[in-house]
Amino acid sequence: MSYLEHVNVKMGTNSVFDYSNGNTLPLTAYPFGMNHFTPETRTSHLIFNSNDHRINGIRLTHSFSPWLGDYNFLTFNAIIDDGHKLRATEPNYIVSTYNRSSAIMTPAYCKLHMNLYNTDIALAPTPHGAVIKLGWNFEDRADFFRIYGGDQGELDIIADCGTGILQVVSKNLSRHHGSIPGDFRLYSIFKFDCELSGCFSDGKTVTVHFDKGKKEVTARLGTSFISMEQALYNLDSEIGDKDIDTVRAEAEALWEKYLSKIEISAPKAQMDTFYSCMYRCFLFPRAFHERCPDGKLRHFSVLNGEICEGPLYTDHCFWDTYKTLFALYSLIDSSLYREMCDGFLNFYKESGWLPRCTAPNAVNCMPGTAVDAVFADAVAKNIITDRDTLSDILSALLNHAYNAAPNAAMGRDGIADFNSLGYVSSSYGESVNKTLDYAYGNYCIATVAKAADDVSSEKKMLESALNYRNLFDSETGFFRAKDKNGKMRKDFSDIDWGGDYTEGSVWQNTFAVYHDLYGYAKLLGGRKAFLDKADQLFAKPPVYKVYGYNAEIHEMTEMAEHPEFGQCALSNQPSFHLPYLFSCMGDRDKTAYWVRKATKELFSATPDGFPGDEDTGSMAAWYIFSSLGFYPVCPGSAEYVFGSPSLGSAVIHLDNGNDLVIKADGISDENIYASEISLNSSAVSNVYIPHSEMKAGGTLLFRMSDRPSGQQYSDDQLPFSLSKD
Repeated sequence: MSYLEHVNVKMGTNSVFDYSNGNTLPLTAYPFGMNHFTPETRTSHLIFNSNDHRINGIRLTHSFSPWLGDYNFLTFNAIIDDGHKLRATEPNYIVSTYNRSSAIMTPAYCKLHMNLYNTDIALAPTPHGAVIKLGWNFEDRADFFRIYGGDQGELDIIADCGTGILQVVSKNLSRHHGSIPGDFRLYSIFKFDCELSGCFSDGKTVTVHFDKGKKEVTARLGTSFISMEQALYNLDSEIGDKDIDTVRAEAEALWEKYLSKIEISAPKAQMDTFYSCMYRCFLFPRAFHERCPDGKLRHFSVLNGEICEGPLYTDHCFWDTYKTLFALYSLIDSSLYREMCDGFLNFYKESGWLPRCTAPNAVNCMPGTAVDAVFADAVAKNIITDRDTLSDILSALLNHAYNAAPNAAMGRDGIADFNSLGYVSSSYGESVNKTLDYAYGNYCIATVAKAADDVSSEKKMLESALNYRNLFDSETGFFRAKDKNGKMRKDFSDIDWGGDYTEGSVWQNTFAVYHDLYGYAKLLGGRKAFLDKADQLFAKPPVYKVYGYNAEIHEMTEMAEHPEFGQCALSNQPSFHLPYLFSCMGDRDKTAYWVRKATKELFSATPDGFPGDEDTGSMAAWYIFSSLGFYPVCPGSAEYVFGSPSLGSAVIHLDNGNDLVIKADGISDENIYASEISLNSSAVSNVYIPHSEMKAGGTLLFRMSDRPSGQQYSDDQLPFSLSKD
């Protein structure tokens, strides 16, 4: 079967500034490619909307979030000389309607027809380049290929018209975040399969002129962040003389390999949604490194401006991805996970600090240091075991656990408070989230310290991992902000968004104690009290006050769009684990109800297909785990909590050569509860399954029913919690 046939790259692309259905782009690219390519319908930060009728061309993009812009991008199109040659350098005169019904947009190929010019542009990607095919349909017109570098771009060119070779250096493109030292450039080399009649540039746009009556031209593109020589090497090694069909076939074969890592059997609509989500999981983080002629990996360091050895992965936010995406890699591609960790560690080696978000340099975005969990999960699952790497990781993590960073984009804001007071005081924004995130982060650091045999650091980190308790308010049952004197805010409202909390109110954020939910339950009065509070979360109407944001943000709007989920705003990452709270306290049936409701009602392989910002595979991976029937609530614990499978059967081709077969006997829209769960014919007594048992392979069987199982679980059968274990 072809898995690519089930991928809709436009899933989630019908988004606007104040409402997100995914905020995704219909990307044509190699998995984790250094460049991505997308049709460009807007020059704003959104770039593409599925409802737009006009198009500017195909953009070579490095955008991973509309909220963080783009950098070193180029937009290509095929145009004609309509008597206004000078206007060809102005973007407003290039836009054209395009045939949306006949446009082809797939992971491995994109083809568009521009109606105004009666021209075609098609593209197939490689890791660092592409083959671009241009076609003109008018007789006796001068034909052009246009490259636009944006209104803030500066393009330098060297053209050899006789050989059809064009070199373009994009520089001083300021649509990136964080200052980048050195000569940060995108070096591009185009090899056309014909001579050029002319080439001119105004510094922002390059226009390549071909002979009149030219019907087809193929351009082969290589790019590099290292040098023009490396761009030429990338072009020759990845493309050479290959035509667009060959390059397309190679890209399709690689995509089929990635998509087939999980084989499912389900109705077509479900398969379309599942594999459209799988596609999203293999785009980011971006591989920023390049294979050099001597066989070594090198990258332009956005930290020190030098050419450094080793991998580098960037353009993603750990706060989004640590909950789901890396856990998926741990099952199906742990070698890739390991290389990514080596790349993240290179940030530390080249700057002295680990980032929270990268675009491509570190961005002051989101609280916590969620990279702690990415490393800890890799260590807990034996993906990283060598002593030298463990030592380097622990050094990097302890640095931000104890020290204030000189750059706001690095480290932990308010760390001095956390270490002296036991919490981050309300003098810092989002202080509650920061306190809870640092406590969880220190649990993750303890996991690494244990593997590195650093008993002292392990003990200290585990002690401070309980600091979340210092913000507990017994009167409301929530975690609330305190000032430096230990006094809580007097004007507290449980529906205030922002201020002390991140992209939500206390309802979305108070349960962010992934490593010790049992400890939170003890503070509330026990497991029943915890379950009652979780019920209140889903029962409370999705009301909110703008409070710290001073205006309605799109996450508020998206939560309100689904009142049946109450305050569980699955449109955003803080809520990802909320449906699984019930299983964590032994009520697997309620988790089954909410998870199945979410997978059925909130996701579809359409432009409206996500309930909020998808964010580089994070929401897509949530759907994949939830469809399979389990979820990694606490990265670093190497466990998966049971939910409710929505697929009749699935096979996970584990990266160790084993297969995990998942079957849901009797599954239907009504049969959402598992009356029994077994692994290799032995009943599973716990409400979770260890990673080690998953990797051993076999058959995980859910017997489905339309009635709650009513199964009871003892404390010992609950998933990991620090206070319990």
